[in-house]
Amino acid sequence: MMPKRPVLAVTAGEPAGIGPDLVLRLPELAPEARCVAIADRALLADRAAALGLDVRLADYRRDQPAPAGALEVLHVPLAARRKPAG
Repeated sequence: MMPKRPVLAVTAGEPAGIGPDLVLRLPELAPEARCVAIADRALLADRAAALGLDVRLADYRRDQPAPAGALEVLHVPLAARRKPAG
């Protein structure tokens, strides 16, 4: 049996801020942890693509951890989605 990894769960904060960018880097910053982002999944996917990050997103399942290196997402939908002006 594999030892349990510690859980590191973080909210992404303000969608237009730097929080989503930082959350996407959790797996590389804490590879020994089970990294869980509490955020809108589409927001994280869009931000990862915009930043050119290759991040494996997995749905959060309490009793079924994703493989090491994945960022688990506890999906909390945004109240409204907006695209940046420009």
